[in-house]
Amino acid sequence: MFRKILRHIIPKVVKKEIKSLINSLVLYPNACISTAIRFVSWNQVSGDYLEFGCYSGDSFCYAYNMFQSTRQDVAQLLNQEDKHAFASDKPRFFAFDSFEGLP
Repeated sequence: MFRKILRHIIPKVVKKEIKSLINSLVLYPNACISTAIRFVSWNQVSGDYLEFGCYSGDSFCYAYNMFQSTRQDVAQLLNQEDKHAFASDKPRFFAFDSFEGLP
């Protein structure tokens, strides 16, 4: 009964986001990245993403893909004017590594 009520009250995007957030906090090694990206996307915080000591780039690729996915979810909920402003404020992604360690 409760699930039927929730199904009608909570939009699919929000349910997907809540489920994804819970899974990321429990199951994934990149939980901090997931949480930060969701916060930045849903609150429409502008700025760039910088990662230092990227090694093989796994977490950097994860962050980029997560950011793209979350931004699409946020954009679905915006009106046309806000969607245009949101789309024009895309962050840039930078990865830095010394490849040999620092002295």
